[in-house]
Amino acid sequence: MSTTRDAAHALLYPGSGSSDQPVFFASAEGDFHLIGPGPTRTGVWAGLFVTYPPARVTTFTLRPQAYVPRLELGQLGRVYTADRSR
Repeated sequence: MSTTRDAAHALLYPGSGSSDQPVFFASAEGDFHLIGPGPTRTGVWAGLFVTYPPARVTTFTLRPQAYVPRLELGQLGRVYTADRSR
């Protein structure tokens, strides 16, 4: 969805702020593994902040099952869903 970094950040981290930069915020559920320097991070929920143009993920959060946020994404704007084909 199209929103601001500040609005999406406040939804993920209540009481906090960021900036008025326009972003797309996307969330996904699945089996995620982030491999890089340091230990591998895993999770079942990902939140992505995407700037544009060009489209680029600039910030993300990866959460294990115990820390999946229960968000009312409609507070940020119109929500579009993409069903996963099986």
